[in-house]
Amino acid sequence: MEIDDMRDDEEDRDFNTFRLIDKEIKIVSLISKDGDSYVVKCPHCGHIIGVEGEDSTEVRGSQYQHKRCGGWFQVNYTARFVKELE
Repeated sequence: MEIDDMRDDEEDRDFNTFRLIDKEIKIVSLISKDGDSYVVKCPHCGHIIGVEGEDSTEVRGSQYQHKRCGGWFQVNYTARFVKELE
């Protein structure tokens, strides 16, 4: 599973051109794990990103901002855990 935080230098240079204008806080309903980290799919740009949280109860209900695209999202309190995000 490729996580957005592990991008190459070329993508880092284009970081500022990737910002989204959408200010809506969107809802995420699926979470997964990559190693020890929880991951979700950004509902604004579709990239798989890591989110902070020790366990799923800490992740569910929390709001995050994707640093790359600038989009805000909240993980639904009833978000389902899936083995792999598509």
